[in-house]
Amino acid sequence: MSVLHAGNVVLPIALLGLLGGCAGGLLGSGGKPSELYRFGALESGEPTVQVSNVQRTVALERVHFAPEIEGDRILAVHDGSARYIKGSRWVTAAPSLFAYAVVQSFQSRAPGLRITASQHGELTGYSLMIYISRFEAQYQDAGMVLPPVIAIEGDATLYGLADRQVISQRHFVTRVAATENRAGAIAATFDHATTGYVADVVDWVTALDALQRTRKH
Repeated sequence: MSVLHAGNVVLPIALLGLLGGCAGGLLGSGGKPSELYRFGALESGEPTVQVSNVQRTVALERVHFAPEIEGDRILAVHDGSARYIKGSRWVTAAPSLFAYAVVQSFQSRAPGLRITASQHGELTGYSLMIYISRFEAQYQDAGMVLPPVIAIEGDATLYGLADRQVISQRHFVTRVAATENRAGAIAATFDHATTGYVADVVDWVTALDALQRTRKH
């Protein structure tokens, strides 16, 4: 997995500090620019699955995150309190990076499905809605010194594209422990967790598609 930071120096998270309160102001105000991180992008040169000649459409609706995690700040939680990691941000809003990860996962894992961001003109296939309720670094120790566990949790709903009838809904949970308590390692663990989470969603949709096709024959 590639290192996911924009600069060459990543300070320990204990030195970066935490900004308390989910409604806090901008990070890094009057100080050093924030380190920028990304998640969910396949490494360059990673092979993709050969696309089949016959594909069914999956229209990805706008990915929604809970209000406290829908921006570009990185949330850390401990014992009911929530704070943003100071001096570290995603390169853009987290839902946008997550949606891109979903698209890439479909392209690499589901050759029989064509992922699209638009439902216009599509009469057959599926519509996929994703809502993420947790996207956070969970600390188990009061001092927030030990490496956190990255938790991603949410719901996916698959609809019939033509009739908007619910085909299935499922709750997904992914938890991956960071190996170090520093911003770069935490961002890399978010990337790893996102890759696993979206792969589970894609495999679920693929299995549902196979079941739907079986029922039609």
